[in-house]
Amino acid sequence: MAYTVTTPPAAEPITTTDQELQDHLKWTTGDGDADLINNIYVPTARRMIERYTQRALMTQTITENFDKFPPLDWLRLSVMGVTSVTSIKYYDEDDTQQTWSSGEYVTDFVSRKARIAPGLDYEWPSVSGRINSVEIIYVAGAATAGDVNQDYKTAIMWLVAEMYEERTDRIHKIPTRVLDLINPESYWSF
Repeated sequence: MAYTVTTPPAAEPITTTDQELQDHLKWTTGDGDADLINNIYVPTARRMIERYTQRALMTQTITENFDKFPPLDWLRLSVMGVTSVTSIKYYDEDDTQQTWSSGEYVTDFVSRKARIAPGLDYEWPSVSGRINSVEIIYVAGAATAGDVNQDYKTAIMWLVAEMYEERTDRIHKIPTRVLDLINPESYWSF
């Protein structure tokens, strides 16, 4: 399985218009660097946290591919925070791409990792032997910055401060204090 963000977030969880980021950076609107902070540092910090936690923080569209449907009942999506499934497409045994009707599967967005399964009286479609024969497009992340957990915003502020204050390649890993904030929300599977 592999996934890509096909439509990135239109907004960030925190920007220089937020007083808490200004206070944390000891930065004011007249200081300049707003574009650097908002367009480079904040999105980079958000993506670092998203990769580490496997959670979408702000609304984004994700395309995830699987070689086949699982032999078990549920297919788990990789990114947490799923709010909807846009489509499920697959290559059938004749190697023709089909769209699986949303009335034939059920979704679970309550579990930590979103799940998809055939509905009652339905089975997984048969797929060809090609690699990445199943494509699932879904939306994940909070609709507004106000819906993002404060710990994530704080972690972003800490990472942005590191990038802003030390403009060299000093950050080789996510700082421990950031990990302490976001680890309880991480999802580890073996």
